[in-house]
Amino acid sequence: MMCRTLSSLVLMLPLLALLGCDPGGGGGPGGNNPDVTVGLEPATVTLPMSGTQRFMATVAGASDTSVIWTATGGDLTREGVFTAPRKEGTYRVRATSMADTTRYAESVVTVTKPPAPPALPRIQAFTVAASTINPGESTTLRWEETGATSLSIEPDVGTVTGTSVTVSPSTTTTYTLRATNAAGSVTAAATVTVRPPPTITYFAATPATINAGQSTTLNWEVAGATSLSITPGVGTVSGGAGVTVSPSATTTYTLTAINAAGRVTATATVTVGVPPVITSFTAASATINAGQSTTLNWTATGATSLSITPGVGTVTGTSVTVSPATTTTYTLTATNAAGNVTATTTVTVRQPPTISSFTAAPTTITAGQTATLSWTSTGATSLSIAPGVGTVTGTSVTVSPTATTTYTLTATNAAGNVTATTSVTVTPPAADTWASLSWANELPGNYDSDVYRWLDAGKQQRTAVLTRNTARDPGGSYGGMLRQFRFYTGTSERVATGTGASSGAGYIWNGWGYVVSHYGSGGVSHSGSLAGNYRRVFVGKHHAIHEFSWNMPIGGTPVKVTVHWFFSTGRDYPVYAVTFDTSAAGSSGLSTSADSRTPYGDIAWDGDGTNAFVDGVKWGDKYKFHSRTEPFTAQSQWDYSQPNTVPYTMLYSRAADAEMGMVQTLDWVQHNTGGTWFNENWGRTSETRVGSFDGWMMPPNWNWPYQMCQYEMDGYSQTRSKRLAWGLMYGAVGSPSYYGYGYEKSFVGHPYQSYSVFMVMGQQSAGEVLAQATQVERMLKGQLSVTQGAVVISGPGGVARSDTVTYPVAGYNSHYAAYELRADLSGQFNATLNAAGGELQNPLFLVRAAAGVPARLYLDGVLLKADVDYFASFDSSSGVLWLTLNRAWSGSHTLASGT
Repeated sequence: MMCRTLSSLVLMLPLLALLGCDPGGGGGPGGNNPDVTVGLEPATVTLPMSGTQRFMATVAGASDTSVIWTATGGDLTREGVFTAPRKEGTYRVRATSMADTTRYAESVVTVTKPPAPPALPRIQAFTVAASTINPGESTTLRWEETGATSLSIEPDVGTVTGTSVTVSPSTTTTYTLRATNAAGSVTAAATVTVRPPPTITYFAATPATINAGQSTTLNWEVAGATSLSITPGVGTVSGGAGVTVSPSATTTYTLTAINAAGRVTATATVTVGVPPVITSFTAASATINAGQSTTLNWTATGATSLSITPGVGTVTGTSVTVSPATTTTYTLTATNAAGNVTATTTVTVRQPPTISSFTAAPTTITAGQTATLSWTSTGATSLSIAPGVGTVTGTSVTVSPTATTTYTLTATNAAGNVTATTSVTVTPPAADTWASLSWANELPGNYDSDVYRWLDAGKQQRTAVLTRNTARDPGGSYGGMLRQFRFYTGTSERVATGTGASSGAGYIWNGWGYVVSHYGSGGVSHSGSLAGNYRRVFVGKHHAIHEFSWNMPIGGTPVKVTVHWFFSTGRDYPVYAVTFDTSAAGSSGLSTSADSRTPYGDIAWDGDGTNAFVDGVKWGDKYKFHSRTEPFTAQSQWDYSQPNTVPYTMLYSRAADAEMGMVQTLDWVQHNTGGTWFNENWGRTSETRVGSFDGWMMPPNWNWPYQMCQYEMDGYSQTRSKRLAWGLMYGAVGSPSYYGYGYEKSFVGHPYQSYSVFMVMGQQSAGEVLAQATQVERMLKGQLSVTQGAVVISGPGGVARSDTVTYPVAGYNSHYAAYELRADLSGQFNATLNAAGGELQNPLFLVRAAAGVPARLYLDGVLLKADVDYFASFDSSSGVLWLTLNRAWSGSHTLASGT
């Protein structure tokens, strides 16, 4: 530390920052006080010219801490702020204590020159890789530069780095590269030229309208094209001289102009006048009697005039009446500026029909047998036979009169009618012999039908009239259903007939047994609106199978549907069996979910049933449902709490003493069809039900396991509708798997859905539907064993199927509700059936590989009498023997064939 004594505030020579001291001492102001010390910060600093720095002084050891500021250059404020002079060099800043001016401290300030200003950046090059491009193409901008701290390109690029960037301008564009640093910026420019596509300013046909065979010229004006072409039928063209075309029909030509930048098109239409067209020319009655008239009808387009020869001349409109005296061919000529065309139609003038022969073979039959009526007739427009047959077609029909009958054949055309007669003599059968089942083609009410007649368990005749499904029936549907069912109550015959009711959705119910499937969101496929096929699979002495089939569209896929009606002497109720085959949809199944309401229809008790209200409804799945309140309305109370085994559905009328329904041939667990949507109310009553049903007490129509009469009912009124759908265990159709309501699991449903039901119609007082359900329960508990032959435990999963599945009950064929076995190699069999579930009425056996109808049949070793104790039919095409036992079967018994 160096000490100095200052006598005045003057600029000092540079000194180190030291504490001031007074060697002589002294205690007053300005005196030498060894306790006073001065500090100064910062001790050293470097500043640019004119730069500033604030210094901080501290004084210790004195009550007066103020200082005196001095500097060897620059400016210094009382607050210690130093401003450097505009000259480089080294300077001193001193702070002297006011309490003792011999005490001070100094800091060293170094003043430096400012740096030289930077140079501007330099752009050595700014170029384009391809200076000319086509629309949609790209090119690369490249550059070389030095000294830039940032680069940017405008327009549409912005800040860049590196030495290149890709651009794709839509039009010719000049790009500006800007290089920038602290000294400023410089620019350079480069242009990318975008070639324009060609332009078509004119393309037209002169003239624009011609007749067939004429020509016109296509002209155009085009700029910038390297090639031109015209389609269709012209090809490459050049220049603008035009080209001549002769289209045969109205044509739109397209001119395409191309250059390196792309292509453009323009169109021109040449309208070609064509001769008129005659779509149809027919006679309303192509055959008439002399003196009668007919109407010639035509449809023609594009004609300016029409004429008919001979004998008519110019005509207008679409029809004219003619009365030719002889067979005449009329010619219609349609004319316009482009030419004329002709069409012909012939009106035949006819004579009354003739009947060359009308015979019966055989002329004598036993009651229950059939005879064939055959005839030869010419010129007839219709044929009919009375009594009991109606309108016929072809050359023969089968009849089965119950008494000696004289039949009259009437041949009719517009010119008149003629008749012929033949007789069939009927002899009664032996007193104890049962008559055979019969089939005939008849036309009751002009419904072209296959009619099956058989004797039921009470030896009374039953009749099923099945309407053919190849054409629309008189009621407007395509048939394929049970039009009429006849049976006896005592000595009175009861006749149930299709009502012809409409569902309000365009579907008519002329009977019962229609196939109905709902799919997707509101889609319906209905056999009554679709032509199909029919055939008699088998008609034996006592058994028959009748088939209907359709290719029904479900969600756009043609689903093969097959229905078998099965009839058997000694059985009261026919079996209705159905199969849906969706294999056409492939392994993934249908594109939509679908169900089966099959069989479906509306059939009335005793004629039209107009005076018979529905008094109640019942069905059963896992539980039994029945309406409790009569008369039956949508507000009837119900009970759904009693356990059940075999599914059924029914409705009844006390006033008519009638009921109808269906009973499934398997129980609700064995046939997994998807369950019922109403299963959430299992075990409940109307008082404890789940759901409000839109104000109804009964379930609303969409949720009923049968769809019977909802469409005719309001909330409170009774109904006479007998509409009845199976729907109890809705068949899930065509999905690889589907959920089973009430099963709480899923089942496989692709590609088949098959099931069978008994069609039951009888007396309400006899409780026939529930009695048949009891019979099926007992059938399912039957135990079949075989000592000669074998029990059949598997087979096709349904009618018209070729697959093999294991039967739910060994030896029980649910398709026809029959016990099934196979004969041994000799065609004989020995089988024992134990009716473990209770008494069976007239059990049915199906024997495969049989040698034929057995010469002898034994029950527990006792010889049975054919057509009395049992009813047998043999199908030689399949080797199947059908046997219906005419007896109640309790306990265990053995049935054996013999020679």
